[in-house]
Amino acid sequence: MNQSQPSLCIPRMPFGNIDVEFIRKVLLKLNFGKIQCINIVDRKNEKGESFKRAYIHFEKWYVNDYVDPIREKLVSGKEIKIVYDNPWFWKISANKSSWKKV
Repeated sequence: MNQSQPSLCIPRMPFGNIDVEFIRKVLLKLNFGKIQCINIVDRKNEKGESFKRAYIHFEKWYVNDYVDPIREKLVSGKEIKIVYDNPWFWKISANKSSWKKV
């Protein structure tokens, strides 16, 4: 993970109707930065139940009084909550996996 330009992880998205474009629209409204790509992967928990996980990779993060504290919180290992459709929200953390541009 690039400490100053972290990718994000939404570790669990229980609803199957959330796609890349929906995530992009939500994040564009928040104006965190220029999104490079979003990957959604299918996962299963220990009980065999399916869910989705999303990774958001940025070309660059914007620098301003709104975004800087959020980025610092993520880089320090904390998570943030983003309400995407009140009362529904995502818990988002910095992505700890490595990612290679293909």
